Amino acid sequence: MKPTSFLNLIYSAFLGIAVVAFVAIAVNTFYPTPRFDMEAPDPDWPARYWLTTSAIVLVAATFVMVISLVWPRGQAVLADGFLLGGLFTMIYAMGMSLGSTTSWWRLVVAAVALVITVVTGWYRFVKRPAGQAAPINPTVTEGAADAGDLDLRLTVLERKISAMTKALDE
Repeated sequence: MKPTSFLNLIYSAFLGIAVVAFVAIAVNTFYPTPRFDMEAPDPDWPARYWLTTSAIVLVAATFVMVISLVWPRGQAVLADGFLLGGLFTMIYAMGMSLGSTTSWWRLVVAAVALVITVVTGWYRFVKRPAGQAAPINPTVTEGAADAGDLDLRLTVLERKISAMTKALDE
């Protein structure tokens, strides 16, 4: 484990928490809890409010997860932070839907959150994007670093430059 990898993990987790806090504050700022007079209360307003809020938060979580997918690959710490932020926001959206009394709509929110999370995870961790170059043989790279052979190092460097050029041309 690299010395900075634990710090990267902490930073990504904190960024995820900051993202969900930002979404929660933004939603509460622009769509605050309604206040009704006690003499003529609408008995259904809490359920409608929680369901609408969970839908808004679900859209925000989806947006954050998309940001994590389009973030440059070289900045994995930030992309991971946004991915965690999207996941935490999804959890927040599902929690908000629990305030609704309509079981079908709660199920819809949970199903949409599940589908978005699975698709995002599949795209991020399983599917290799079309523009990404094929990985270079790791044994050659390790051998070059250990042996100190200049020719082998140069070959590895040429392969990396070729792969980057190919990726940028596509």
